Amino acid sequence: MSVHLADFPRFFGAVNHGLQPFSWQMRLVEHILREGRWPDQIDAPTGSGKSAVIEIHAFVNAVAACRSGLGKGTARPPRRLAITVDRRALVDDHSERADRLALLLANPRADPLVQSVANALRQMRAEGEEHTDMPLVTAKLRGGAKPDREWLDAPTACQVIAGTPDMIGSRLLFRGYGSTRFAWPREAGLLAFDTVMVVDEAHLNRQLVTTGRRIGQLVTEESSGIGVPPLGVCAMTATQADGIGQEIGVEAEDLEAGGSDATLADRLTRPKPVTIVPTSAWSPKRHDVDMMARQIADLVRQAHAEHGSTVGCVVNRVELALAVSRRLQTPAGRSRSESATGLGRSLEVVTLVGPMRPVELHNLRNEHSPLFTLAGDASVDVLVATQTVEVGMDLNLSCLVTQLASGSAIAQRAGRVNRSGDRPAGPVYVIVPDETAADMSTTRPYAGAEICEAYEWLKEIAESPLGLAPWSIHPRGGGMSPPAASLPRGVLHRPERWDVKEWARTGDWPVTEPWLDLWLSDSLDPDLAVGLLVRAGLPEDDTSARQQIAATPPLNHEVFPVSLPVWRTIASSPEESISRRRAFVVRPSGIEALSGREAVATFAFRPGDLVVLDSVKSISRQEGVITTESADGNEREDVGELPGGPDGRPKRRWVRLAASAPALRAKDGLIAGAVDLLSDVYRLVTASGGEDVGGGVQELVSGWLSSVPEADRGNDRLNLLAALLKSEDLEVVPAEYPAYDTRPSGIPDDFWVVLAGSEALADDESLQVWHPAKKANADKALNGEGSQPNTPREIRHPVQLAQHQQAVERLARLLTRELGLSDQLVTALSFAGLVHDEGKRDPRFQRLLRWREGDHPGLWLAKSGMTSQRAIGQAKAASGLPRGWRHEQLSAAIAWELAEDALLDQTDLVLRLIGTSHGRGRHEFPHTGRNLSDAELGLRGREALFERGGWDALLERTHRQWGTWGCAYLEALLRAADANVSRSGS
Repeated sequence: MSVHLADFPRFFGAVNHGLQPFSWQMRLVEHILREGRWPDQIDAPTGSGKSAVIEIHAFVNAVAACRSGLGKGTARPPRRLAITVDRRALVDDHSERADRLALLLANPRADPLVQSVANALRQMRAEGEEHTDMPLVTAKLRGGAKPDREWLDAPTACQVIAGTPDMIGSRLLFRGYGSTRFAWPREAGLLAFDTVMVVDEAHLNRQLVTTGRRIGQLVTEESSGIGVPPLGVCAMTATQADGIGQEIGVEAEDLEAGGSDATLADRLTRPKPVTIVPTSAWSPKRHDVDMMARQIADLVRQAHAEHGSTVGCVVNRVELALAVSRRLQTPAGRSRSESATGLGRSLEVVTLVGPMRPVELHNLRNEHSPLFTLAGDASVDVLVATQTVEVGMDLNLSCLVTQLASGSAIAQRAGRVNRSGDRPAGPVYVIVPDETAADMSTTRPYAGAEICEAYEWLKEIAESPLGLAPWSIHPRGGGMSPPAASLPRGVLHRPERWDVKEWARTGDWPVTEPWLDLWLSDSLDPDLAVGLLVRAGLPEDDTSARQQIAATPPLNHEVFPVSLPVWRTIASSPEESISRRRAFVVRPSGIEALSGREAVATFAFRPGDLVVLDSVKSISRQEGVITTESADGNEREDVGELPGGPDGRPKRRWVRLAASAPALRAKDGLIAGAVDLLSDVYRLVTASGGEDVGGGVQELVSGWLSSVPEADRGNDRLNLLAALLKSEDLEVVPAEYPAYDTRPSGIPDDFWVVLAGSEALADDESLQVWHPAKKANADKALNGEGSQPNTPREIRHPVQLAQHQQAVERLARLLTRELGLSDQLVTALSFAGLVHDEGKRDPRFQRLLRWREGDHPGLWLAKSGMTSQRAIGQAKAASGLPRGWRHEQLSAAIAWELAEDALLDQTDLVLRLIGTSHGRGRHEFPHTGRNLSDAELGLRGREALFERGGWDALLERTHRQWGTWGCAYLEALLRAADANVSRSGS
């Protein structure tokens, strides 16, 4: 069944509980299908349904895949939607909405039209890509969370990537925060092509809009020969300035009486009268914060008594929000008559601020799910929040009490009041400083000038009976628009070609990295985030703790996003942890252990860092928020193995087994039999001699799990453990102690073992030498080669070089054809895939792929099949390869001769793709041509490329022909083909 433009209303209703699209959303769908691109701007007031761009993106791609409704020669819509907004919680909202849609599309029992859309999206995929059963691929990129990577391996998929401006923008500039420098080119290339970047709250992200549009222009000028549409930028906001280029949005005609958009008319035109409430408590001093919290709480109680549930209370700072919440949840000292009216009772309060762990946000939304819909939740008296609620949330508040903020922020906050339009009116109370208050410069995060302009504007709005009704304050409606947000910097910056040339040298190590804020942020004040997570029972030995963290990579749901200033205050505080002060900094390049307060306080933390801490009392958490206030004396809960909420992306899960780990603990101590289990596992590991112990551990844990008392079987961690034991890709990682025999008896306190899905242990680097293949695929790769007796499990199923390269050639050809690349590019990428690993024929690398020197005689291997990190380390030590040696450098030298023999007209591009296939070689390799190999492999190519300067010249030539981002895009396609083949076991 094909999907057509006319199907959009029915599809939208099927995935949105029967709701019908508004007229402007229909016009947006029509525009994208007609033009093959998104408009330059979406101009829609608060409450108009801007978040529906996610469903629109999936639908237009499905129509394009069916080739329905498109004229001959019409460009297809971009496959990737990168939606960005400068609010971490709102990024999570966009991500969850995309995940829900992805899961619905993947549901075989979904509505028939939804199934048709899903099937159309599946048609876009190349055969051989992983997870082709997921019609929509989703990803989340924000500070304080481990960036998703699966989207990089699915270049043909319809994708939704939700992220903050710094995380998406840094990737466009070849400097992705939280990624290795070797992944930077892949990310930059894929985002610069076949992508529309929808910048939500564009009036607060003018620099990113400028940068994105400039990149689109440069890509168009440099890379037209690739044939894939360049990056497009769509600015989306409820407070749009004068239009630039093509614009789609709400029109006055849409709101006329009796029209099809009557629901939207009620949302946008119902009155929201404004009452200004002066206060003298305006400064950030502790006394004034307490006084303001009391005054706000009193006003909220009165508003609730008059207007009912749910009253919104939005303030500008986290500390004030927490103070207001505490006061509202404590019965007020009132007279008997006031108590009779309900003013004196404690209220049911939900607190929602940005720096919360996703697991707590998920639990909060589960507990009060109607609150975050237009239906509302009458059981919640008050929602206390910060700027988190300004965008993207379908709250339907009865009224609002808010602190004075910028005009655009006030407009957004008011948009959460009477959002459904069901009430006759939605009053708004704005707390402002009175004549005795301190000057308005103490208004972080807003500038004093912004606050003053907003105050004057609100005094005019207060005279209007419609108040802050969205259409009343829209330029095409009542015209009483809020004052434009001031630009916190003197001038916007645009990328130039000389900037791009330096950014593209991702393999170099410059003395100073570029200051990306110049091209990404409206404000040049540093306030980016790190992610904090707590782990109970980390080994006392730092080396063992690092190994355990590496085997249990941080999961997004367990991470507190904390701004760098707040973290620096915590790190330098005098309080000590329960045992001792230490932190483990997790970066793509590795894990660094910091011990002692001085080491933690003076370390140069960077945006995107993940910091693992022991469960400590020195970090204060109130209402699920990390603060810099005094400790409350409660340990932070370790939620690593607990469910993290709905997620449309593949899971990477693990369970730790140790005497101090949460999985084996009951309320009163260890679960019955846990000590015996650990003793048996410990003896098995110490007797293994370095061989794989996975099968034995699996048998021991399975037997113990079947004997666990019924009372302990409801443990979520044990449920996950049971699921992992049944999976085909189970991997077991034991603690590596340098000398087990020095412990005469008992179990070492630090002994542990991790059970995980193999994806949790696979990274881009290790996949070059081993694979997490299922046995059937591995056997097929070896054409039925039998296993030798007494051979460790991890070395039984290697992959032969010829089969691997042929599989990469095939997938590269399928990917490039599906994407519509020219015949010469299809030929170049498929040939590059066919010879990209020729450098692995070096005898030393072949030794690296064998646990024992005599294993697999007569075979040229591409992957060892080893899954034990200990076995891999032993083989690497025995290989004799010098530090920094790269097989792809030798592969490029060998391909120089092979391409010459094949008379390829794109030899430069082929060699570049091979040499940079793992992100190295941009622009230098650590070894000269004569040091690459003792054999005759690629001798003439080694001399031409790496002795006489040919490699640098080749990179410059390919940049001139295909463009900086164009080369990165083609590199990303070859890497995607290689990664997919490796993960499949070939």
